[in-house]
Amino acid sequence: MAKDKASATNWTFFRVSLVAIAFIGGVMGAQAALVSEQIPWILLLGMFVASIPVMLLVIGLQRANPWSAATWQYPDWSLNPLQFREPLQFFHFTGFLLLAAGLGGIAGGMFGPHAITANNQVLVAGGGGQLAGVYVCTIVFRSKMAARGPGGHGDKGTDPQRKG
Repeated sequence: MAKDKASATNWTFFRVSLVAIAFIGGVMGAQAALVSEQIPWILLLGMFVASIPVMLLVIGLQRANPWSAATWQYPDWSLNPLQFREPLQFFHFTGFLLLAAGLGGIAGGMFGPHAITANNQVLVAGGGGQLAGVYVCTIVFRSKMAARGPGGHGDKGTDPQRKG
């Protein structure tokens, strides 16, 4: 039990640290040398919306993958995001990385010497769309998801929205 708690703490630290580094990299202008044009908001909205069915397709293929876990855990900051058997963990983590890098770049452009680049806007739209897609996947593929209990991590508690 203590080992599981330490592992959860380590993975939370890992995820939060890398997301913070992505944000700081954006603020410091890691993409400042790229095109400084802005993208029309309707194109960004389209990118956000298109990310959702793309996530459904990718996760749907993983649902049929025989090497995938029998049941998936709901995305959780304390779980290993690099488990190939749990694709939602990976996409949840990378969605936050993209979002943090893009928001960092926008913050750096607003309050620092760098321009807000098209790349920053794409990262925000893509990362946000990916996270929305992960959430939609937990609904669409609910039968593949482990039951959520009072302690989280899919322990066999009761979920009022889950039947059978």
